[in-house]
Amino acid sequence: MTEVSLPGIEWGQQGSTSASIAGAVYDPTSHKLYILGLWTQPEIADRLYVFSVNDGSGTNPPFDFALSPASSSLKVMQSNSITNTITSTLSTGTTQNVSFSASGLPTGATASFSPTSCNPTCTTTMTIQTLASTPVGIGTITVTGTGGGATQTITFNLDVNYRGDINNDGIVNSIDWSIMNAHWFTNNAQSDINHDGIVNSIDFSILNSNWFKGG
Repeated sequence: MTEVSLPGIEWGQQGSTSASIAGAVYDPTSHKLYILGLWTQPEIADRLYVFSVNDGSGTNPPFDFALSPASSSLKVMQSNSITNTITSTLSTGTTQNVSFSASGLPTGATASFSPTSCNPTCTTTMTIQTLASTPVGIGTITVTGTGGGATQTITFNLDVNYRGDINNDGIVNSIDWSIMNAHWFTNNAQSDINHDGIVNSIDFSILNSNWFKGG
């Protein structure tokens, strides 16, 4: 077929047959291209061809995405870390790279993302690390995703508990001591409050200093 240059369309000869273009009309409202082809072979009837055309006039929707957390509420003991999986879902358009950031963290807490960016639909693991001095209490964490001209945010709650509240039930008591005692002289990370590699009297001293404290 005779080559025609039109928006979004490239033509070339089709096999051993050929045709001339008797006329071509483009309708910008319907984004349709109408071409009348006159074939040289008498056994092939002249016909009207209709093609959809992407002419760059905005028919493709812009890129957008949505964020969602795996958990809407997290609990963590002071000086420990906790993770939350954040899913970025493609809503419209062609996927673009989205980077992540966090705000609303309590004093002394830090957040990191792995990976730091991705192309929706995708997931990233958010890790929040607290210090022994991070204030006890419940706060709201905001995660922001930015990329491709779009920005989205989601929130979830973070409940920071006293060191010694091993089971994160909001109070340091005999239940926590029972858990610690069951792991005495082991390297159990949950009961090793000072993170020195062994559960011993130092950890119990920390637990005891916060006895019956709740956040």
